[in-house]
Amino acid sequence: EDKEISLDKLTSETIEENLKIKEHLLMTFDLKNNRKHEIYLGKKDAYDCRFFDSNLHGGESIKPCEKLIPEVIDLI
Repeated sequence: EDKEISLDKLTSETIEENLKIKEHLLMTFDLKNNRKHEIYLGKKDAYDCRFFDSNLHGGESIKPCEKLIPEVIDLI
């Protein structure tokens, strides 16, 4: 199920709420020149989350969700 959330309303709390409903989130953002960019954020287990962005060096990060989610918000 697709869900649209504007960037100005995307918060750590919003992501946490969505991860309770779905354990895997694929987020798509509009860029300039009609291009799009996708990132992945999902639950690895009860405590850790996994983040993937092909534009970042190394691409992947696995950390406790409480630490990783605010980092993702800062990146986007």
